Amino acid sequence: GRREGYYGGTRLLMATCKRFQELCTTSGIALPRKNFTARYDTNVPRQVGLAGSSAIVTSLFKALMEFYDLSTDHIPLEKQPTFVLSVEQEIGIQAGLQDRVVQVYKGLIFMDFDAEYMQEHGHGRYER
Repeated sequence: GRREGYYGGTRLLMATCKRFQELCTTSGIALPRKNFTARYDTNVPRQVGLAGSSAIVTSLFKALMEFYDLSTDHIPLEKQPTFVLSVEQEIGIQAGLQDRVVQVYKGLIFMDFDAEYMQEHGHGRYER
């Protein structure tokens, strides 16, 4: 925060927490009242297209899932990249799904972003 102000990763952390709570509420997941501290460190330069913001959001999302003892039974894996993208879009970051899918699935993945399928399911087809 000292270096970037509220335009660095701090807003990514805040937006991720906000959207996570909203996602859980709309999914019928009651989160217990527990306190936590979130911080990050990165060596990815800002605004160079190396997916630094999505990596921060994905990491915090996975940490929140673990902290609240949630699994892919609660929030399916195929919906997680869309969640990460929604956080970035909320704070005005222009992005697509590709980096987010790789980060969530952790590796090489086939991605099909067929518009009709995505409209119907809310996510693309992803295969390891």
